[in-house]
Amino acid sequence: MRVYSQNDRDICNLILIKGSESIFGELDKHSFKKAESALLIVNATSDVYLITKDGIDKSVIYQSIIDKVSLLTYCEKEGLIYCLPSLNTLGKAIILNEGIGSQMGFNTSTEDYSFENGHVSIADDEAICYNKQGDILMRGAKYSKSFADQVIHYYTSLLYPTSLLKTLQSQNYLSFEESAYKREIEEAKNSRNRAYVALVISLLTPFLAVFFSNYFGKSTLDREQFDSLILEQRNSSARIDSVNKTMQHFFIFNNNGSKDTIVQNKEKQMEKQESSQCQNKK
Repeated sequence: MRVYSQNDRDICNLILIKGSESIFGELDKHSFKKAESALLIVNATSDVYLITKDGIDKSVIYQSIIDKVSLLTYCEKEGLIYCLPSLNTLGKAIILNEGIGSQMGFNTSTEDYSFENGHVSIADDEAICYNKQGDILMRGAKYSKSFADQVIHYYTSLLYPTSLLKTLQSQNYLSFEESAYKREIEEAKNSRNRAYVALVISLLTPFLAVFFSNYFGKSTLDREQFDSLILEQRNSSARIDSVNKTMQHFFIFNNNGSKDTIVQNKEKQMEKQESSQCQNKK
C-alpha cells in the first residue's frame, strides 16, 4: 500500500490532464532548471546522463528522478497507467531542461548532439554541454544500465491514465483499503453521534414535556364535549340526590320505630305501679 505524497499527487494530476498528449519527459522538464541541470537521454545507445553546473548538488536531482520512476513503476504495476513508447523519440537523443528544446540533432561521426544554443559532446562516459561560444555550461556522468532502462522507458513514453487512476484521484489519493477503512470509521462515528443524540433526547423529553405543558399547554373543548360533561355532572347529581333520599327514609323509619317502643314500655311500667298500689291498700 503506497502513501501518496503531494509531489506524487501533482504528477498523477499532470498525467490525468496531459499524459496522452506528451511524453513524460516533456511534462517533467521544468524539474531541470535552466543553466543548472539537464537530463540527456540517448535512445540510440540506451544511455542516460545527468549533467549539472559545477557546485549543484546532484543527489537532490537524482533523488527526485528516483522518486518519479518509483511512482510510475508502481502506477504501471497497479494498472493505474499504461506506457506506450512514442514514435517521436525512437532512435533520437533528448535533452530535458526548462530552457532548451528537447529534440537534438545527432552527428554520428563525432558523437555530438546539437541543440539551438549549443551542443553536447560525449566522451569516456561523460557528457559535456557547451554553449555556442564553446564555453562549458554543464557536465555529468552516465547512469548505470539498469536505472537508465527505467528512465528511458518512462521518460520517453506516452502515459495513458486508466479509470483506476481517475477513481484514485476522486478518493483524494487514498488507497482502496484506506478509503474503505475511512468510510467504516466515518460510519462508526456517525452511529456513535446518533446514539448520543438519541440518549440526550430521551433524557430531556420528560423535562421538556412538563415544561411546555406547564407554560405553553392549552386544552380546548368543542360544544359536543362540553354538553357531554354537563350531562354527566347532572346524572351524577341525580344519583347523589337519590341516595340521600333513601338514607333519609331509612333514618326516619328507624327513629319512629324506636319512639313507639319507648311509649309502650312506659305504659307497662305505669300499669304495674297502679296494680301494686291497689294491692297495698287492701
